[in-house]
Amino acid sequence: MPFPGAKCSFYDSGMACPLIVSTPEMKRRGVVSHALAHWPDIAPTVLDWMRLPAPEGQHGRSLLPILEQEAPAGRDEFFFSHTFHEINNYYPMRGIRTRTHKYVRFLYPELEMPLPSDLFGSTTWQGIRKRGDARMGRRKTAAVLHHAKEELYNLEKDPDETTDIAGSPESAALLSRFREQVRQFRQSTGDPWFIENQGLG
Repeated sequence: MPFPGAKCSFYDSGMACPLIVSTPEMKRRGVVSHALAHWPDIAPTVLDWMRLPAPEGQHGRSLLPILEQEAPAGRDEFFFSHTFHEINNYYPMRGIRTRTHKYVRFLYPELEMPLPSDLFGSTTWQGIRKRGDARMGRRKTAAVLHHAKEELYNLEKDPDETTDIAGSPESAALLSRFREQVRQFRQSTGDPWFIENQGLG
């Protein structure tokens, strides 16, 4: 939906979209799959359906083999990235979303997270600015616009993603694991903002 903290954000309210797939070859129909899928899976799925090879370097996976399965194995996490929305809305972030957690690495946390022009000009956001609202729903307005270098959310206990647990001692091992997974993802996909030997990884 076109609201701050949803569209063009890393929150589930901005990333979660319905996906309906149907092919003539399917024997079981009406299957509700709990697989975690994302946009990079679309191209390999279409190419697979057309019996064409996926291009090299593609990190998405075809959904065809799992269309008739409610809970396919190996579909419990995905990586995500964002750099620009519109030519002037620069706010690079990389992350991983699992069944239970979401980790986000903000590459330039010193920047204020920009809003797309349609959101910035909306009566919703302009009303928030005019009134000086401290909160947007359950989230603090300041927390939506300004982020730490990395953030971690427990989606089971905190589905609204309002409490960053990256600094808690209990989350240290999980944070370390996700940090390394995202580092490897950025390296393997040729992220142009990844310069490991200069400390910018």
